[in-house]
Amino acid sequence: KGSTFDEDGKTKTTIESVCSSMASIRHPLWKCCESILAQLLEMFASSSGPSISSSRTTEWLCFTHKTFQQFIEFSTKFMQDDTHDTCTTLNFELSVIYRKHLRSVHIDAMRGTGTLLRKDTWQLSPLDLPHDTIYH
Repeated sequence: KGSTFDEDGKTKTTIESVCSSMASIRHPLWKCCESILAQLLEMFASSSGPSISSSRTTEWLCFTHKTFQQFIEFSTKFMQDDTHDTCTTLNFELSVIYRKHLRSVHIDAMRGTGTLLRKDTWQLSPLDLPHDTIYH
């Protein structure tokens, strides 16, 4: 009669059972997806080596960050109330890659600065300071 439930309530029980089963696997399923993404990030970090500071890598990291933000947004919808430890593994792997990238960029910048300074001619000159500005 237009109702989605049988007279004896079997359909309602089946739907509740499916919802209950889905709720019980939601967290493990999410952790599995997060683990796979973390493994991909680990593979990238181990294969990138010293070339992680290239502009192509920077673009890739920007794309990865945007994807991670979407993953977090989706997690709040998928996990509903259970978001207390969502994306912790993935966040850790990204922080390792970001630190490695930042360190590499810093080293490249320091090398470039050193090369520029080495090419300049330097001459030491005395600096006359008033005696009262020197602290003992």
